[in-house]
Amino acid sequence: MTMLQFASRSVGLRVVLVFVTTIGLLAGAAGTSLAGYRAHQPDLLAGNFSTARCCLGVGIYEGWPNEQVLDDVTVEQGGQTVLMVPLYNDGTSNDSFRLTGERSYSGVQVRYFRGMTGTHDVTSEVVGEGYVISNLKPVGGSSTVLRILVSAPTAPVGFTRTVRVIARTVGFRHAMDAVSFTVTVIK
Repeated sequence: MTMLQFASRSVGLRVVLVFVTTIGLLAGAAGTSLAGYRAHQPDLLAGNFSTARCCLGVGIYEGWPNEQVLDDVTVEQGGQTVLMVPLYNDGTSNDSFRLTGERSYSGVQVRYFRGMTGTHDVTSEVVGEGYVISNLKPVGGSSTVLRILVSAPTAPVGFTRTVRVIARTVGFRHAMDAVSFTVTVIK
């Protein structure tokens, strides 16, 4: 008698085979999760260079920002403020993320730059098809920062503008995170 014939006749082994097969099917259906951790998960944080406030939103994942909102950001009329959006890969493997954000309008200009310093302007990508960060290592490996320069050259005092940034995993659009800033023009 072969092992397969023995297993098919033994009630105990059939139960074990059904159990193992079910677990395998469930694990396969989960696809993007492993041991409770998502394989694909961007984590955006919200910060304000101008007030040295960082980093709101660690470990919070929202498709539409609710808890990850800095709502006390101000910019002087004719002035500017600098915001930051650190991005971490909270998934389980190297991943690529597409960052999209708000455009300039109504006298408030929004420009996006790669990194904490430097002049690498990625505005056209962020407000267009999205700025892609490739091959970001999982938590503890590396991170990147999107710097946002918000200026109000012609906006009236009291004007309020929301600046939202969304990160989506390339190839897994459902794996996303978002942060936003409520910017008010002051005198």
